[in-house]
Amino acid sequence: MEQLRKGPLGDLPDVDAASALARLSWDELLEYGTEQKNLRLDNAEIAVALRALRAVLGRLRIVFDPPFRDQFGFHQYWKSRGMSDAGGWAKRRAYLTGLFEPVLAQLETIEDLQTGQQADRDGAAGQITEVTRRRFIDGLDAVRKKIMDELAEAGAPVERPDLFWWGTLDEVAFLDRLSRVRPDPGSACSARWRSSPRGTR
Repeated sequence: MEQLRKGPLGDLPDVDAASALARLSWDELLEYGTEQKNLRLDNAEIAVALRALRAVLGRLRIVFDPPFRDQFGFHQYWKSRGMSDAGGWAKRRAYLTGLFEPVLAQLETIEDLQTGQQADRDGAAGQITEVTRRRFIDGLDAVRKKIMDELAEAGAPVERPDLFWWGTLDEVAFLDRLSRVRPDPGSACSARWRSSPRGTR
């Protein structure tokens, strides 16, 4: 707990640590404020847990400042606020719900944002952006024009619609088709291609 209060604990994200601490603290204070039969933490331990929770939430910029520091302090607080008379259990439950639910809601929002940002990054890694797509198409058009010019200079037929970007093939299929296009072995264009640095690799 003390290590967590001082900083993130290894690979455990603060949002996960805060959520676990908030639920633990809520459960323990609720049990202490009602039946007190299944307490897992004593007074000193709940004090450490609440202190660590405040620190972790502070790193996440979530305000959490209950008017007590341990179980005994909670007891004194509910007595001073009229939560000891008839219906005291329900009042203490309602108070703790109002204390912890907003914290957990903020943590869920942070977690959702982080999850969404990661999903966006993962999705972007597997997709071609519009700018990249445009550059890719422009590059293919330039390659296609170069091949067409070489074919024309060599006197070869230039009616090659499969060299044009019609939009019916995706980028990968089009590049694959383009990579297989070569001038006829006996053409002047083929001889020039074989003698070029690219053709002699």
